[in-house]
Amino acid sequence: MPSGRLCANKIILLCAMVAFNLLRGLGQEVIKRAGLAPQKINIPRWRIKTVLKNIVYCAVRLVRHAGRIELHFGKRCRWFEVIQDIAHSFA
Repeated sequence: MPSGRLCANKIILLCAMVAFNLLRGLGQEVIKRAGLAPQKINIPRWRIKTVLKNIVYCAVRLVRHAGRIELHFGKRCRWFEVIQDIAHSFA
């Protein structure tokens, strides 16, 4: 563990648990939208590494304009439709 103190280790483990569960949930949301995906998805659950590689590491630019905050994706983001659909469903 990173620290010799039990309290600090507990906080780190709780943060890791929340991050892991968020990534698993994001992977499940992508699988629900398999029709929008640029590649064929026919598995019950994605690995965390795959979620990070395909969804989380997409390059975006945060743009603040006219009192709104938007994400601007690159021209060749293959996963744009999936990410946009997930974002609109939780907004």
